Amino acid sequence: MNGEFKPHQRNEPYRLSRGIIVKDILAAIDGISAIEKYDLSGVEAFTLIVADWKSELKFFELVWDEKIKHIKQLELKPHIWSSSPLYSEEVKKMREKWFAEIRDNLTPENTLDFHHNAGTGDKEQDLIMDRGFLKTQSISQIIVRPSEINLWYRDLKTSEITEKKLVLLV
Repeated sequence: MNGEFKPHQRNEPYRLSRGIIVKDILAAIDGISAIEKYDLSGVEAFTLIVADWKSELKFFELVWDEKIKHIKQLELKPHIWSSSPLYSEEVKKMREKWFAEIRDNLTPENTLDFHHNAGTGDKEQDLIMDRGFLKTQSISQIIVRPSEINLWYRDLKTSEITEKKLVLLV
């Protein structure tokens, strides 16, 4: 949810929290139609990735730049996003390069390893970022299979790991 294509100037107070928008879109029967109709005036810039499950799985990217909704259907391939307010274009490109190294051979294990270890040792730019006042708080992974959904969560402050499995009755 952090930002759009480039860093933006904050114009507080905003009319509506971006978190409310996520809840509203999740509750909608047709997320894309809901996005198209949603009044985003007075809402801070953001990027939202939406999964559409109606007839076949499709993914959409909505970028709100505080003026225009940019909605595009994404190719069904792995993607990476980095927060524009937090990372320069140079750092975002570097992160894309790190991701490209595993993109063609993604597994749940190497994806989790990527989230834990990708970087150069620069805690200001690595995937687990620590700028003192601003730091990565957690890592989550959701694996969806035909018969089950697995959720894995690690709190980076406490190192506590939570795992949940939802067995689907088919």
